[in-house]
Amino acid sequence: MSKILIITGQFAPYTKSLGGILRVYSFLKLLKKKHKIFLVASKCVTNTNYGYLGLIKKSMKDVDINYINNNDSTFISSILNFRLFRNLFYLLGIDYASNINAEYLKKSYDIIKKNKIDYLIISSPPFSLFYLIKKIRHKFKNIKIILDYRDGWSTRINNIYNLPIKFLIKKFIESKILSQSNFVIAATLNIYKKLKNIKLKKKKIKK
Repeated sequence: MSKILIITGQFAPYTKSLGGILRVYSFLKLLKKKHKIFLVASKCVTNTNYGYLGLIKKSMKDVDINYINNNDSTFISSILNFRLFRNLFYLLGIDYASNINAEYLKKSYDIIKKNKIDYLIISSPPFSLFYLIKKIRHKFKNIKIILDYRDGWSTRINNIYNLPIKFLIKKFIESKILSQSNFVIAATLNIYKKLKNIKLKKKKIKK
């Protein structure tokens, strides 16, 4: 039985919407049948029990779920959502999880070391979580890392004013992060096609 750690943004019951967690929920429900699954997610401090329905708690009783407190303020959230800079922050991977990346890393280290994790899945957005891969790869060289794209990163933004930043992120950051993983999976055919256009050294990208 393999041991799998999934790192993601928010998860029930501490989430703004049920729709945002359904992909990860489906992963958990499927994988826990044959594997030991651990999850690290953050709490949405502005909303609780939304989209819970009692259903997820019951079906996830075999999953070791670990929550990180997100003390993000309304002021910081308003800046991240400010229309003028929203696309720029998105491209740079500056989001609600950025200020707790250290907590994500600490909790992940503890789980990987204590439970001898075989596979790590990072499901994004928030794309700041993809920045964790470098340090995790450095500390645990034998772990298999899978990046899950629920949405596009640099390939999503087409605003002409953001094209220079998009090019730099795509060429020097996203491509490097992708290359440090073992596998990449995409939620849609469109995301898959755009990821295939990013030049990588030997990499398997699955839809």
